Amino acid sequence: MTEGNVFSAADFSEFPNPEGTAERANQFVKGMAEIAIAAGYEREDVVSVDERAARQAAPKSPETRQGILDAAAQAVTVDRAATHGDAESSFATLAAVWSPLLGVPVTAPQVALMLASLKIVRAWGNPGHTDNWVDLAGYAACGGEVAQAGET
Repeated sequence: MTEGNVFSAADFSEFPNPEGTAERANQFVKGMAEIAIAAGYEREDVVSVDERAARQAAPKSPETRQGILDAAAQAVTVDRAATHGDAESSFATLAAVWSPLLGVPVTAPQVALMLASLKIVRAWGNPGHTDNWVDLAGYAACGGEVAQAGET
């Protein structure tokens, strides 16, 4: 098996290779990742070999405002969109869930503001952790787009 919690179809190369084995191996790897996440591993710790390589190639800590904005753009347009789907749907779903829990109507732009406030609190406690700033910029961008589209 490859290093750590990383799985790949190559881990199963010793098995006979009848038609469709690669697809079944990829499905197995995805299933193992879902099990690991359900068992309490963080999503960030359970990645494919391709994801791991992409993360290692990416700059680790953007230290300039442009670097933070670039990282946020990558996160909200590629990385998290691929993992979690589009922000519009996620924010609308969260609004639908949070409204009855909070006892007040919540809109999709308000979801973005609440998620941004989470990152503000985290940045307050650990201002040197760049990911908080990247995510804050990402939530601001997504929230602004959702609000401009008039989504609730």
